[in-house]
Amino acid sequence: MIWDKIAAFILRYKIVLSILLIAATLFFGYRGLDVRLSYDYSRAIPDDSPPMLFYKDFMRKFGDDANILAIGIEDKKIFQLQHFNALYDLAQEMSKIEGVQQVLSVPTVSYLHKNQDEKTFELKPLFAEKPRTQNELDSLMTFFKNLKFFEGQLFNEKTQATILALSLDRKIFNSNAREALFEKIMASCDKFSESSKVEMHYAGLPYVRTIMTSKVRREMNVFLVISFAITVVVVWLFFRSIYPVLVTFTLILITTIWSVGTLVLLGYKITLLTGLMPPILVVIAIPNSIYLLNKYQQEYLNTHDKLHSLKTVISKIGFVSVIANLTTAIGFFVFIFGNVTILKEFGIVVGINVCTTFLISIIFVPIALSYLPVPDTKQVKHLDTGLVVKLINRLEGVIQTKRTAVYLGSILISMVGLVGIYQLRVQAYMVDDLPEASGIIQDLRFMERHFKAVMPLELTVNTGKKKGFRDLARLKRIDSLEQKLAALPELSRPISIIAFAKAANQALGNNLSTEAYQIPTKSELGTIYSYLKKQKNNGNKDLTRTFIDSTGQELRLSAKVADIGTAAMRELIDNKVSPIIKEFNQHADSMKVTLTGTSYLFLLSNDYLIDSLKSSTWMALIFIALAHGLLFTNLRIIIISIVPNIVPMLLTAGLMGFFNVALKPSTAIIFSIVLGITVDNTVHFLARYKLALEETEGEVLPAVLVSMHETAHSMIYTSIVLFAGFIIFIWSDFGGTRALGALTSLTLFVALVTNLTLLPVLLITFDKTEKPQSSDSEDTNKKALV
Repeated sequence: MIWDKIAAFILRYKIVLSILLIAATLFFGYRGLDVRLSYDYSRAIPDDSPPMLFYKDFMRKFGDDANILAIGIEDKKIFQLQHFNALYDLAQEMSKIEGVQQVLSVPTVSYLHKNQDEKTFELKPLFAEKPRTQNELDSLMTFFKNLKFFEGQLFNEKTQATILALSLDRKIFNSNAREALFEKIMASCDKFSESSKVEMHYAGLPYVRTIMTSKVRREMNVFLVISFAITVVVVWLFFRSIYPVLVTFTLILITTIWSVGTLVLLGYKITLLTGLMPPILVVIAIPNSIYLLNKYQQEYLNTHDKLHSLKTVISKIGFVSVIANLTTAIGFFVFIFGNVTILKEFGIVVGINVCTTFLISIIFVPIALSYLPVPDTKQVKHLDTGLVVKLINRLEGVIQTKRTAVYLGSILISMVGLVGIYQLRVQAYMVDDLPEASGIIQDLRFMERHFKAVMPLELTVNTGKKKGFRDLARLKRIDSLEQKLAALPELSRPISIIAFAKAANQALGNNLSTEAYQIPTKSELGTIYSYLKKQKNNGNKDLTRTFIDSTGQELRLSAKVADIGTAAMRELIDNKVSPIIKEFNQHADSMKVTLTGTSYLFLLSNDYLIDSLKSSTWMALIFIALAHGLLFTNLRIIIISIVPNIVPMLLTAGLMGFFNVALKPSTAIIFSIVLGITVDNTVHFLARYKLALEETEGEVLPAVLVSMHETAHSMIYTSIVLFAGFIIFIWSDFGGTRALGALTSLTLFVALVTNLTLLPVLLITFDKTEKPQSSDSEDTNKKALV
């Protein structure tokens, strides 16, 4: 057999293979030093999809919509001279920080001023310097409140809350220089907060992404250490010897080094998902080690021949482990087909490392054991005594005498799961996976309470012709559109060329009254555009750059929406915003409104991602069944191998419905991953069952009992380790990671139960394998093998 030759090769050339393994580990460790965190906002929607292509074109024309850091404060004394001047100093200080392009706030606000002599508009700072007296400040604030362009944007007069909006350099906040930038900003804010005794609140995607990235890095290190510690403790409790602990610890150390190195070689960075890779691989590597260690001890207990035992371990476990690890890898590789970048990277890097983990295990563990002392009686005592043996004996009794109860229990679990699935809901938030009590969420609620919304929602209006923004009739129709959108309680008042034109009309007439803040007449509009054209020709800043594209045909309407969740967002878009847009497009001649922006893309991304994960789970099921076909040519056995692993997933999905755990990317990802892991036990059990059928001459019940006796130990041990390895994630700060830990652990536990009860019962009931007709000489050879 080929695996006999592989076993002989590994043990014969163990020194050479050990040197190669050390060299490869050093190489991956060296490359792993270059691992970097990802600071990019990961969108699940494909880059070549029409909405994403449109959004990229939008950013090219109008700039980024997700580069604003909002800092809010609520201070009843903010417009007392001393407090206001402190805020003025803060705004000026932050405007000088490298990476901060602009600070928009009450102290730094500029307004349109008509230069009568030059026939142009100027942006004139309202506070050219700090006010010296309270009367001066009061007078300037009265002036500010008449600037309707900023109404509700920077200051809430009812609550006395104000906001500082920092526009950040995209190149810096999408690089590792981001943390230094935020440290400087936070230092300035902390100093202000301490001196004024006012609490600061932070919001905006740059801030959220920075905090979450830092948490990902910290949690990856913490969970990696904990998973290592759990491995050491659990393996020692099982084997009661330092040698299995050293072997397993070294294996997962090598695996971890290879995984980080692979991440760098593939050109990937650490994201919320890939940050989970090292801890996940740790708990995936342990079953390989435990199966090899258990089989080695079993063989040595029977033969007392180390070399023969090691060869037997490799030859008997080898091909089975290939299938088991392949099914696990499939659970990750299926993410490749979803065309979702963040999932594709996660699937590729983890899938590859699951395969390399097997390669490392099958080479390293036997070689390491060949240099270590043989196990003594105390070290193999766990195979014949203890709670695990008692449990296995009881389970053997159950599958022989209580098969009906096993079927009824499985059917009941499945029915409970199906009922719960109908209550499952899809829901995700832009600032998701954090507890409601966290500082980020509380700050977001502050912003939404005082300023209605902070998440960007963009619309573009194609006027149908170049310089279409100069058409008064078109501007009036767009103004009507904006008023309808502003009336929606979930949206803020849009900012666009309409608001700019109204502000320009105020400036043109030197009239800051509310009545002057309106769409200009045709003659006034002509004057405004002549002022703007002259200003541009003089080399001054184009004041309309963020509102109009270079051709004057497309206009930007920039609104804000609260982080209301995908369910409410879908209702808002489908039942409120889209009808308004549809009505406009139907009655606006050649004009067309298109919805875009980060919030809208998030909604589309979530829908796309959920659909992708659903299809990935089905694909994993199909590919795993095909992988089982490599080991079992019997279609009946292939079907039987899948059933015990479907029941736990039905229960998990049902419990999600009962306990109101939303289906979102971070929870939907669980099913294909868990399916790939849980079938490992099934493969090992059925592989031993296949061999046992030959040994028992086709007698199903004796073959099942032999399989239980020889594989149940490893199945229980590995499941306990996997359970402990995943349950640690419930202490994460991220709700999705906590769900991954809790739901995966639950599914693994139920899968262990079904694989030790339902699987044997299904075999006893449905496997009608024909008894082989063997000659006397064949019988003699089989007995010799046994």
